Amino acid sequence: MNQIIVGQQIYANVEKEQSPRRIAGFQTLFYSHQFLSEKEVEEIEQRLVYFPSEKEYIKKIFFVTSTNKYVLAQIVPLPEPDQLGRKGRYLAHALIFREEDFLNYKINPWIIFQKNFFIKTLKEALESGNFETGNIPNLVIDLSDLSESVEINFFIFKGENLKKLALLAFRGKNFMNERKTVVFLGEPQEVEMALKLATYVVPTQLLKYCTFDTYFYRCNLVSTYYWGVGLFSSPIKPNLVIVNVNSGEVFSELDKNIENAYERWLLKELENKNFLTINSFKDLAFILSEWLDKRFSDSSLLSQISPQIIHSVFEANSDKIFSMTMEKILEKLPLVLVNKVINSVLENYSSTKLFQKLREGFSTEELLDILLENYSLQNYNSPPQSELKALGEILNEVGYHPLKLFYLCWKKEYKELSKYLKKLDIEEYSKFVKTALKYELINPAYLVAPEKGKLFLKLYLSEEIPQKRDWSSIVKALLEIGEGSALDLLIPYVSQWSPQVIKKVKDLTMEKPKVSASFKETLDKVFNSLPPKEEKGIKCWLKSIFNKIK
Repeated sequence: MNQIIVGQQIYANVEKEQSPRRIAGFQTLFYSHQFLSEKEVEEIEQRLVYFPSEKEYIKKIFFVTSTNKYVLAQIVPLPEPDQLGRKGRYLAHALIFREEDFLNYKINPWIIFQKNFFIKTLKEALESGNFETGNIPNLVIDLSDLSESVEINFFIFKGENLKKLALLAFRGKNFMNERKTVVFLGEPQEVEMALKLATYVVPTQLLKYCTFDTYFYRCNLVSTYYWGVGLFSSPIKPNLVIVNVNSGEVFSELDKNIENAYERWLLKELENKNFLTINSFKDLAFILSEWLDKRFSDSSLLSQISPQIIHSVFEANSDKIFSMTMEKILEKLPLVLVNKVINSVLENYSSTKLFQKLREGFSTEELLDILLENYSLQNYNSPPQSELKALGEILNEVGYHPLKLFYLCWKKEYKELSKYLKKLDIEEYSKFVKTALKYELINPAYLVAPEKGKLFLKLYLSEEIPQKRDWSSIVKALLEIGEGSALDLLIPYVSQWSPQVIKKVKDLTMEKPKVSASFKETLDKVFNSLPPKEEKGIKCWLKSIFNKIK
């Protein structure tokens, strides 16, 4: 759909013969009958008020009806007096938008005002409607006509004054609830520029709280509420915030404790002078901010948010992101373990990935992966007992995870470790054994697993993992699980063993059928080549005497 339908209402002071109802005075000449009810027409009429001053200014107003229709109206003075010579006549032309159209198509009031949609002369007004019925056709607006930008002077207000102005607009709902009004001091054209800047930062769905009248001269603030009004001088009334357009000053003490996620994002972007970013992203940034503040959960809209918006909003709300991440991880891990992983999550996850996790939740497995990575950075040193206890409880819940192997090493639960090593595939087993050997997590003999004897020895003998070899313990472990055939890999090393190791290994392999003949032959050969053991004491002395006598 490239067009939207907009209702119209024309209000003016006319002579009797110029009136569809044949009465003189101020009245609604025409309105779109299919778009507006008579009650809505009357409600709009009450706001189409204009009093002339020394100059003939054009008034622009924006408000929302009690039926949630958005009204943009322009009022122009009519220079001609009436038949009795009275001045003060004016013409008001209102365009009325359905709420869903205004929000869905993100209507910017100031683009509507700068387009040539509004009637400015009485002649044009009288020709626009049907005198017999009082009806005026709906206005059809091509959306492509609304794609242009609004001319804004971003430097009328600077620094803290600009931030104050932005917060005044964003907090329009609070102002409405308190019936508090922002008075913009200056001529209507200057007021318009300030209002353009103020409403520039407001998400479309909050614009309804930023109603305004650019020329509120002699109008009544009590009976007719607007968030912002343009005046030449400040009235002496309570509940007013004064904005001096000429000096660029905002006289307001706002709450400095910014807890709203959108406000934090907005103030940061203003500080960096990212005005185009604000205008382009404000609607989706607001949706994301409301979600962060736990006031919004429409997943279809959340899925439309681009990585750039997510990053900028998250960056401006780092404290809130930390708290939300902590809360999500606590759903899976106890606090003592959360503190071990949260910084890794925040540092290594992109904003987009973190947003996904905050919406969907973390899995215990991925958090254990992060935990294992953290332990690796600490050389797999055994954690404190409180941490070990919490870790054991989690690992019992999730079943097998690679971290389980390290946990069993730290707890010295060797029998349980052996069961897990047996189940591992070659890749998993190799990876763990290499790590365990490198960091000396456990006696290497406990790393031997059934059907993996040769693989273990290859890893154990690897030059990449220098170890003080306990050959007899390794041989014993291999024999106990029936992996005697793997001992062939040790043949090149037998000659390097000490006599004590050779004797012990020879005793271990005696009458073991699964030990290969080649290994036994090598062992026997080395054993037989050992020098005779020196005898000491009286036995040695008697032998020497006997040899002399002989």
